[in-house]
Amino acid sequence: MDAVSLLKIQINFAHEVVEGTMANVDADVCHKTPGGKAHPIGATYAHTILSEDFIVNMIIRGQTPLVMGEWAGKAGISEPPPMPGSPGTFEWANRVMVDLDQVRKYAQAVYAATSAY
Repeated sequence: MDAVSLLKIQINFAHEVVEGTMANVDADVCHKTPGGKAHPIGATYAHTILSEDFIVNMIIRGQTPLVMGEWAGKAGISEPPPMPGSPGTFEWANRVMVDLDQVRKYAQAVYAATSAY
């Protein structure tokens, strides 16, 4: 097996793990603050999908991330997270509103773009 085939298998497995984790999450659970420094699962899911979109589409491919192009304003995430390394991540995670149905659709588009690449 070559490196590209192995990477595709690993990425598909990661997508299955993320979607399996989110499979039975509803709106109430999505925004529930677990306490301590843990973030609501909806914010973590949104951040995971946004990260893949930016890393694969912008950083690696040099293209516009889907969330800034064809998915602008319809990804189901009320506001973007702060830039990596900047303060405010905890506050963002506790205030961001996530439309699970829309984020799931956006996630599928991100996964498809990653797979196509």
